[in-house]
Amino acid sequence: MLMIEIQNAVNRRALVHDVIDRIREHIIENGLRPGDRIPTERDICDMLGVGRSTVREALTVLEVLGAVTRKTKVGTVVSEVDFGVVASIIRFLVVRSDKDLGDLFEARRIFEVNMLPLVHDNWSDSTKAVLNEALARYAQAIKNGGDGVAEDVGFHETLVACSNNAFIRHYAAMIRGFFNVPLVTVPLTDDQKQLTLNEHSQIVILLSSGDLVQAQRVLHRHLSRYVERGIVSGEHRP
Repeated sequence: MLMIEIQNAVNRRALVHDVIDRIREHIIENGLRPGDRIPTERDICDMLGVGRSTVREALTVLEVLGAVTRKTKVGTVVSEVDFGVVASIIRFLVVRSDKDLGDLFEARRIFEVNMLPLVHDNWSDSTKAVLNEALARYAQAIKNGGDGVAEDVGFHETLVACSNNAFIRHYAAMIRGFFNVPLVTVPLTDDQKQLTLNEHSQIVILLSSGDLVQAQRVLHRHLSRYVERGIVSGEHRP
């Protein structure tokens, strides 16, 4: 009896995944964009020949992932997927040990340093302006006695956004989502906050002058301070 129940559960999961795939195919084939409606539950049931409970479960999975949104009196619409939300959902399966956390920091460093050439290639007066605004927000935060964490994250988000590449922004959002764990929260001293500000400033100045190689070196050094601050074990020292 137990084996039959297990097999039924496996079959149901497979059916739900199939429905998800078919909904995805419908969205792609019809060129649906964020805000566009997808067929109703009843229509999907008729299209795929499956029960309503299966369709509801499939839509619930897609909604949790942020792929669709259910709106009262409107129906289910396509959403702009937030990869940070996806990462926050699965991070407990990915970041489970100090080694995992170290690998995560290492992946972030490799990612950001190697996306910097795109920022360099897309450099403009507006790029410099938005990065300087991010610098100013961090400077003001620490001047007011704050921890500057949100503003520090904001600077790196702005730096990634200046790559002018949507997929890089998505990947960065996913990596950031994995950081939402207590292990990462380590208060900085005033000197460390000032050092963070100085290195952020150096990166902007170097990019502004066209010195990509040195900007990458500073960013690499900046993102390698997790070992010094006890966030990552010494085995991940660059």
